[in-house]
Formats: sequence, structure tokens, C-alpha cells
Amino acid sequence: MANSFYWFRYVTSRTLGMLPSAEAYEGRINALLSDVKRYKEVDASSKLTRLNELKTYVSTVEFAQRRRELKNLTYKGSSEFKAENRLHELQRDARIKKYFSFKQSTSYATYLKVKDSKDIARFFELKSMLSDQEFIVRKKEYSVKNTNEYKTLVEYKTLRKHPHVKKHLKGKEEDLDQTIILRYEEVVKIVSASGFHDFLRSYKWKNSEYYALEQEFKLLSNNADIRIYLKVDGGPLLKNLDSIEAGNLLVELAELEQLVGSADFREKKKYLLSKDKFEQSEDYKLLQEFKQLEKDVDLLFLFKEKRSGRLAPYLSWELTFLDNFDEKKLDKNRWLTRYFWGEALLHKGYSLSGERQHLSDGNNVHLENSLLTIETRKEKANGMVWDEKLGFFPKEFSYTSGLVSTGQSFRQAYGRFEAKVRLQPQFPVFHAFWMVGDKMLPQLNIFKFGSRANNFEQGLFHGDESGRVSRQTGKLSLPSISGQFAIFTVDWTPKSIDWKVNGVLVRKETKHIPSYPMYLVFSSGLGSDIDDGKLPVSMEVDWVRAFSFGEKA
Repeated sequence: MANSFYWFRYVTSRTLGMLPSAEAYEGRINALLSDVKRYKEVDASSKLTRLNELKTYVSTVEFAQRRRELKNLTYKGSSEFKAENRLHELQRDARIKKYFSFKQSTSYATYLKVKDSKDIARFFELKSMLSDQEFIVRKKEYSVKNTNEYKTLVEYKTLRKHPHVKKHLKGKEEDLDQTIILRYEEVVKIVSASGFHDFLRSYKWKNSEYYALEQEFKLLSNNADIRIYLKVDGGPLLKNLDSIEAGNLLVELAELEQLVGSADFREKKKYLLSKDKFEQSEDYKLLQEFKQLEKDVDLLFLFKEKRSGRLAPYLSWELTFLDNFDEKKLDKNRWLTRYFWGEALLHKGYSLSGERQHLSDGNNVHLENSLLTIETRKEKANGMVWDEKLGFFPKEFSYTSGLVSTGQSFRQAYGRFEAKVRLQPQFPVFHAFWMVGDKMLPQLNIFKFGSRANNFEQGLFHGDESGRVSRQTGKLSLPSISGQFAIFTVDWTPKSIDWKVNGVLVRKETKHIPSYPMYLVFSSGLGSDIDDGKLPVSMEVDWVRAFSFGEKA
């Protein structure tokens, strides 16, 4: 009943011109297979692996936390900020400023020059000598300081410096202490007296042997470098210099200047002051990589197909056999040009009893323009025949044809088996695409042309327990088949076999389903006598392929 429905649907589609062309179906199925191939490649690609890795990475709490931390990261409060502030503090520090100012001064340079000189050593030697009590006593013996004249002279000098005396001498007499003025005038008379100064001159210290020492000391005391030395030595600037150099401020300052002046520091400061710290991070690069992968056309294709499930039935398919016949010669590693048992038993070809043609072991098979052609023609030849009762015996034939099979190279149970074929219907020449195993039954006919009504047969032949041959077959016509390609397909599972033409289901069987591997066979020949003028007749195969459905089929 179901096959009647498929037949009716097929005939209706054909009548209404709705039956797809081979090219249209091939385009759709190739696009589907291309999508499946693309799906698998993308699903196993490093891009998808990378996307999933990045998705996991950018979705973590740690990633979000690092992003927030970078957003809140500022220069102020950073170790760099503290280091730069500390540098500025040290640079502004009065002690350090005084240190560098003094150390670079001429006073300090003079101090260093004098510090270890002979002059300063002599200066301190003389100072010590002149300060010695013995020297002082000796000097006093030659001094007029204890005389009244000297005292009067001292008083005179003192009074001359008095403000009232200075005014008096300038003629300003108002508000003057007359006692002082009177005393001054008395003293003037004394020091102006004849012989006063001669007296004083007679007591000159320069006449003593120590006078030269005193003069030497005086010269040294007036020496500009020694005076600078004495001013610096023990002074606050020198004490500050010694204090700074004894501490670690200079080391700290030098380290901070080197740090803050480095390119790394400047880059880090620039980074901390920037508003786009996250955009400069490795995390941002990874996030951008993730976003780019989210837009990747292959990955978008994959996710779309996963959501739709359109390709799900085909994902477990594997291409197990393909021949596009692109080579110049038939690949003998794939194809036998005789029946498998002829190769296995005789190492030569044979024909079946009842057939009019000799299978010429490849002479009627050739490749051209990426097409496999099997030609049936008028031609005398000698060959072997197989008969169930008589066995093998020789025979002379008037016609030749050809056959190719994968009996030695490829066998498979279950899957899709299909070929794109162009036929020349010419009764009683038959063309067939079929599958068989080690025994002649069961036999799966994907198609067989050769009826007077230009029909093609599809179906299954199998043997029952009594040894009789049973058939589950049907016939359909393909009008105007000459010169046009058609794609014949069988989908074989443990539960059913579906026959399709250009993707349209034309038959389905659910009983007596074979369960062991079969190989592919293309053959042409003669089922009965023919007008020789109708020959040669050929069958062309553009390509043949097989898929396994896998566990998910």
C-alpha cells in the first residue's frame, strides 16, 4: 500500500513537471553534504575550542573582578605615586638643599683645600703657642699695658669713640655729659704731652724674638682661605653636610631619582593616569578575541545549525566510497571488470546463461570527460558462460558489453549508495546498478532498465527457505530519459530500504532486509535478440558514492 502511494506521488510529480532534475537534486544534496562537512570541521576546529575557552575565561568572577580593579586603579595611592611624592619631599627638604648648595660652593672647596694643608697646621700650631701661659707671661714682660701711660692712651682711645666726644669734636655741645668731655680734654693734654709717645715706643713688642711668631700668626689669621676654613669648620653648614652624609637620605634620594626617571616608571605612571587601563590589558585583548570569534561566520553557521537541528540526521554520516572518474583510466585497485566469482575462481570473466553478450573484461568500459561509459555493441567474441546446471562452458558471442564492480575493494552493509547516471534506453539492452554479496541472493537492484515500456525496475531479490527466488520489486517509467542524467539512490538500514530518484522516494521495503555487506556493480547487456542497427548503446556514470550512516542513523 505504501509503495502504491510512493508510485502515485512520483507519477503525479512527473506529470506536473515537479520532479526535480538531477542537477537540482545534486546541487541540494551537495550543498547539504558541504554544510555537513563544514559543520564537522567547525565543530572540531581550534576556533570553537578557543571560543569555548575564552567564553569560560571571560565569564569567570575573577575576570569581572580584575576588570573592576583596573577601572578603580588610580595613580594616587599607588607605590609610584608615593615614590614620586617622597622624591619631591626630599628635593624640597631644606637640609638636602643646603647640603647640595654648600657642597657645590667655593667655601666648601676652599675648606677641603685648606683642611689638610701645611698653612692650617701651622696656624693651629702658632695659635696653641701664643695661647700658652708661658708665652703670655713672657709677652707681658715686654708689654706697656700695665703702665699708666698705656692705660691713659687706652682711655683716650675709648673716649674718642664715645658718642658725646664725637659730637663735641663736631661742635655739637647740646645735651652732652660734661664730665666725659672734661675727662676727655684732660686725657688729651696728657697724651699730647712731650715725650709721652716716645715712652710708649720704647716698649715695642717687635723688639722681642717672639714678635716674628706673632706676625706670622697674624698673617695666617688674615689669610682669606684660612678665614673661610675657620668660618666653615664647626659651622652649621658643615655639621649639616656631615649629618646628611652619615644618614641614608642621599641613598634614598639617588634611588628615587633613578626610579622616577626611568622609562619603566614613566610608562607605569602614564598607564595609571590613563582612562583606558582595561583596554590596555591582556584581558581586554582576550575579550576582543572572544567577541571576534562570536562574529565568526563559520561559528555562527555552526550555532545556527545546532539550534535548527537541520543537519543532525547527517552528522554521523561518513563518506566511505567515492569515484568521480576523473582519471584517464579506470582504477583497477577499485574496480573489477568482471564478475567477482569470475575473478575468484577463474581469474577471467564470464557471462550468465540467457545473456546474449560477452562481458569483455574492460574492453567495453572506458573513461572520458570524467564519465565512466559501458557500451553494448555488435562484436564477435569468445568467452565463458555460467549455468547453474552445466557450470562453466565456452561460447561464441555476437555481442559484447561490460561490467564493473567493487567486489575486491569495497563492501558495506547499511548506508546510502547512489550514482549519477545517463542512459540510452534501447530495448532489449539492459542497464543496471545493483548490489550483491558473496552469494547471488539476496540482490539489491538500485535500478535496472531494459523493458519494452522503457520502465526501470527497483527492488530486492532474496531466497526463501525452500530455495525459491522471491522478489520485492516495482517498476516506474522515466520519460525522455535519453540524454539526461538521473541520480539513483538507496538508503539501507537494518529496518528498511528506500529507493529514490533525484531525491524523491519511489519505493520502500521493510521485510527481508539484508544484514551483511554487499558490493557495487554497474553492468549492461542484452536480454534477447536485437536489431543490430540499434547498436551501439551505452550507459554513462558521472559519479558513484557511498556513505555509512553511523551510530546515530
